[in-house]
Amino acid sequence: MCLVAPELDRCKGEEFGKRKVKDYLFHAECELYDLKADPNELNNLADKEDNAEDLKRLREKLKTFQIKTRDPWQIMWGHETNVQGTGVGL
Repeated sequence: MCLVAPELDRCKGEEFGKRKVKDYLFHAECELYDLKADPNELNNLADKEDNAEDLKRLREKLKTFQIKTRDPWQIMWGHETNVQGTGVGL
């Protein structure tokens, strides 16, 4: 049984669309895709050394946006998950 989104809860097999259900449940902290070459987002490029600068720039942009908009998930930048009791282990 799948336990996240209602769509995943109705899954009958190991796959949901083009991806495996476990890929939705246990995804990487950061995901970066070349949408032209990989429109189904199957090849995560976030851990490739060639993309380190782009990933760093995008993380800073996200952090700035979250602070500006007072996003409650900005808590992830300090790795203080215990404050909210989220248990996500960021």
